[in-house]
Order: sequence, then structure tokens, then C-alpha cells
Amino acid sequence: MTPTPRSVARGLRITALLLALASFTLPCHAGLLSNDWPELPQEDRDQTAPSVDPNANAEILLFDVYVREGTLNERAVESGGLYYSYFLRMKAFTAEGVEKILRYKISLDTRALTPEFAGRVIQPDGTIILLDKKDIQESKSVNRCGVEVSSRSFAMPGLVPGSIVELKWSQDYRYYYSKGNFFTLADKTLPTKVVRLHFMPRRDQYCYFSYRDVAKEMKQGRSGYWETEAHNVAAIPDEPYLPPYLSLQPWVAIRYTEEKSEVKHESFWENRSWDIHRNAKKGIEGVDSAVVKKAAELTAGIDDPQQKLKKIYDFCIRDIVNLYSPRAGLSDTDRAELKSNNDPAKTLKTGRGTGYDVNCLFASLAEAAGFEVDFAQCCDKTQLDWDPNFLNEKMIPDWLVIVRNGENVEFFDPGTLYLPFGMLRAANEGTVAVLGNSKKADVARTPASASAKSQLLRMGDFTLDEEGKLAGKAVFKFSGHRARSFKLDYDDLTPQERIDKYKNDIRELVPTAELSDVEILNADDPDKDVEVRFHLEAPGFAEITDGRLFLTPAIFEKASKPFFISEKRALDIQFPNLWEVHDNIRIAYPDGYAIEEGNAPKNVIDTPQLSYTVQLGASKTRNIVVYKRNLKIATIGLPARIYDDIRALFDSINTEDHHVLTLRRKEAAPAESAPQAPATATDPAAKQ
Repeated sequence: MTPTPRSVARGLRITALLLALASFTLPCHAGLLSNDWPELPQEDRDQTAPSVDPNANAEILLFDVYVREGTLNERAVESGGLYYSYFLRMKAFTAEGVEKILRYKISLDTRALTPEFAGRVIQPDGTIILLDKKDIQESKSVNRCGVEVSSRSFAMPGLVPGSIVELKWSQDYRYYYSKGNFFTLADKTLPTKVVRLHFMPRRDQYCYFSYRDVAKEMKQGRSGYWETEAHNVAAIPDEPYLPPYLSLQPWVAIRYTEEKSEVKHESFWENRSWDIHRNAKKGIEGVDSAVVKKAAELTAGIDDPQQKLKKIYDFCIRDIVNLYSPRAGLSDTDRAELKSNNDPAKTLKTGRGTGYDVNCLFASLAEAAGFEVDFAQCCDKTQLDWDPNFLNEKMIPDWLVIVRNGENVEFFDPGTLYLPFGMLRAANEGTVAVLGNSKKADVARTPASASAKSQLLRMGDFTLDEEGKLAGKAVFKFSGHRARSFKLDYDDLTPQERIDKYKNDIRELVPTAELSDVEILNADDPDKDVEVRFHLEAPGFAEITDGRLFLTPAIFEKASKPFFISEKRALDIQFPNLWEVHDNIRIAYPDGYAIEEGNAPKNVIDTPQLSYTVQLGASKTRNIVVYKRNLKIATIGLPARIYDDIRALFDSINTEDHHVLTLRRKEAAPAESAPQAPATATDPAAKQ
């Protein structure tokens, strides 16, 4: 890491800004935001094919980003702020490339000002068409971090194969502060030929850089900006279950410190443990008498420590309104302005608080109940894998509460919405946390919830008629991470909107499905399992041909597709969490029909890490079949080197999910035979 003698102002928190999706940040730069456009090199005019990925059809030729942190006021005193300017040049090489650019969007954080936005299309013959305001469409949404973003898309007049598109814009976070920043030098959707970062740090502290996959370390240029660049950056593949996105892209992380000399990694993490411990004590020190009284009330008559903690946890998630939850009645803009209470007694008294306030109250109540409590900061494995050599707080962005029992440590996060007791967010499970400790660097691995804690149970009792129509009642039950995902998807919808959305969700599983009597239970509950009950009718579910009905017993896999479709894969597979799906389906088929050749779907694999087992049974006295399907994913990751085996395994699962049971009219039916015993495959994960 290279120190810069540039000093800094004080703290703004801006999470990993994705270039083109959640923007880099940089200051105004005269050449970019003036009426003039940067000179277009002849090389870019002449380029006839993509240079990074031959199959891309379109490419970013240059992404140039300037960032300035801190600004001087009229008294020459530095104040905070973060100022960005961007220049983006991309080219379409084919008709498909034109479509890709027409679908291209830039996402802008609405917490920042966007004083300028301009664009132009340079056609192959050199004709220049400036974008008019009517050519720029704006829409708003909330990103994965809960931040409202404004997306810009473009009509791009006159865009044809061979055209170049140039865009320039700025963003102004003048009221925000940070102790460091993180910049990704890549685009998620298009490969990038060259991306350049120019950074002007603050001036009252020393600045250090960490890198991944940049062409050179940050060096100070003549303009005063510290600069680096990355070349031939691939777009993130459109594949399921990718590794952390920051492990797929080049990036630069910036950390400020008052020390001029480089910090060794042992002392950095030791200091971090001490800071976490100190912050924890600040958050819960001087436990208020009201907090002590409430802790005694909650734990009265309970001897088991786990039950005491659960009682406190339940109180915090049920009786305290989390200001990030829908029941707080706040808009995204309101939430962006939220400040922590910084006092557990105030959170208890008002019954409201931010997620951090809820965690502090839980810690304070637990300490008042006699537990040894501290805080921890945890890695987010969906962003970046733990690396102790990456000396930056961005490595551990999420705060947790810990309860110590000797050498054992338990982790809690009641301030995260819809998180059951004993679980963490999927992003924080099975990774590393730095623990608060006043004596040493203290690091521990967080537990991963067992697959059985995150289940989807699908039960149904159906009747199939001679026209191939399937009808009956079904119940879906979601637990653990499955339930939390459901609640987050549905929590901001009205009751009718929830029903309409669920009907559409089921149609993706059973295309002809019509639902009625839909009941969605516990969708707002802090930690109860979600249950959905409904009546389903699916005309034409079974195909009819020549006196036969062709029935797919795996009803809710009717429209499923293989997990992995790419022929080759260079990146490891990383599942978000461990989970299970269990189906228990009963189907009554019409009188006058019998099972033809009663063959059954086969088990594909049955190991502790991966399991797919299935049973199809038929009654000897009644026209009924019972189908049971069990899928278990109990491993977080699988290496790319066994991708061929993994793909073949999941293809086999998909094949068995589409197993067809043939029903034939009895007068034309041959002798029945019972479904065959299933087989079991070997485990490709063993090749790891």
C-alpha cells in the first residue's frame, strides 16, 4: 500500500460504489463538464470489433472518473464533501450491440446532487447527434444496500452498428463524510477497454491505498490527482451463484490515518478490535435503571441462558419499531436522514430506533441480565472474501452483537429485519468477524445455519380430470433465510398487491395456474415462518394424446430449467446459504385410467453436502399417486474445476423433475407394474 502525503477532512460513509450502477465519486474536472468533449482518438473511430471479449457486440472504450474529497471554503478551512465527474465512451459493433447500449442504464445515488448530464452519438460517418433532455429517461428504485437510486436510460437517436456513444455527468455529495472510500473500476454489463481513476484525497490526514487487479499503483500526477487505471476488464458473467462481486473486478480502497508510517496488519487488526470494543462500551455503558428493570422483567423466572437471550431478542424485534421496517411508516428519503439514538435508554423509552439502536438495546439488556457482551464487525461474503492483508474497514462493514461464554462466542443481529433468533444474514454466515477486545486482535468465524433451518415445504392435494385439468389446495411454508427473503420481497406491498404478486410467482412455476382463496400468513412477523395457502386450478396441466394423460408429478417444477446452462465456467460456484426444498404431493387421477409402465423418477444424489431424492408411489386400491421430492444444498461453494460434473448433476435433477407419468384408459391398458426403486448417484463434490 502506498501512502500519500495528502491530508483529509472528516468522515462520510459511501459504500462500494459500482461504476455505472452505483457510481464512482469524483470532483468537477473542467475538461469533462465544460461544453467541450474530450478528443476522440482515431483508434476508437477505426475499431471494428470488441477487443476485450470477442462475443460482446458492444464495449466500453473508456471510462474516466475524477474524484475529489474535501473542499476549501472562503476561509481556507477544509470541510467535507465528495465530488465526482465521469466520462463514458462506448461503441456498438453489431445490431445486438446497439440493443445492449439501448438497454444500458446508469444508476445515481439520490442522496447526491447531479448538476450536469449530457450525451451524444457519433455515427460511423462522423455525424454527431446530441442527446436532448427528452432522450434521457429517469426511473427510481432501491438498490441492494437499501439506498434509493435514480436510473438513467437513453433513447440514443441515430444509433447504428459502428456508432460511438459518449456520456458525461457529475455528482456532488457535499454534505457527506467518510473515513475511507472504495471504488470499483469495472462495469457489470459491458466489458471495458480502459478505466481510469483520478483521486484527490483530503488534506488533514495521511491516505493509504489497497488494490485489486489494477495496471499500476496509485501515483500522483501533475494535476495533483493520484491516478491508476485498469485494462481489458471483463463484464460480470450472467451466471448463477457467482463469487463475491468485488472479487471479480478491479478496485481501489482508500483508508485515512493520522500515522505517516505504514501500519502492519497485526497492529491494524489489534487496533480494530480495540476500537470495536470501545465503541461497544460507548453504546451500552452506564446501563440505565430502566434498562436494568426491563432486563429483570424479561428474564424473571428463566434459568436457561439461551431462553433468557431469546426473550430479550424477541422483545427487541417485536416491541421496538425498527425505523427501517415498513411499520415505521417512513419513506426511503426519510430513512436516508435517520440518525441513531446513541442511547439504549432512549430507544427503550421511545420504542423506536435504527437497526444499530436495536442492536445496542439488545446488548445493553443482555449485559444487564448478566451476560458478557461486546460488538463485532463482520465481513459481507457477497461483496468480498475475508483477507487479513486488506487493511481497511470496508473488509468488515457489518456490525453484530456478541455474547461471550468463556471461549465460546455467540453472534446476534436483532437490528436486521426478519432475522430469526440464532441466525445471521446469509451474507454474514460462514465468514469472518473481528471481535471487540481490549487486549488483542480477536478474529472468529461466524457459524452457517444448517440447511434444515431454511426450508421451503410445498404440500398439495390435487385432482386431475380427463381433460388434463389439475385442481386442488396447496400450502407453502418458508423458514429461515427462505422466510426472510419472502418478507423482504413482500413487506412494502399492500395485502392485495401481495396476493397479485404471489399469483404471478406461482404462474412462473405452473404457467396455466389460476389461484383463488390466497392467504399469506406472517409476512410482517419479525421471525415467524411464512405460510401461504391457496386453491390452484391449472387447465391443460397434463397433456392428452391417444387415450393417454401425461402427468408431471413434480407439479411445482413444471416450468423449471437447468441451474447451469453455460458450457464452461471459470468462476467457482458460491451458494448464498444452505437450504432445502421438500415436496409432498397427492394427486387423484380419473376413474377408468391406470398407470402405464409405472416407472418412477430416480434419485440423483444422496450425500451430506448435496442430496436429491424422490419417491413416487401408487395406491393399489385407489386412483391416487403420492409424490415426494427432497432437495438439499448443504455446501456453500463448489470449485469451477468440477463444473462439468456439477452441471451434469443438476441437469439430471432437472430431468427427474420433468419425469412424466403416463395414465392410460383401462380398456386399452397393459398390465400395471409398480414404480421401480430409485437409484443413487455419486457425489461430485467429493472431487473437491
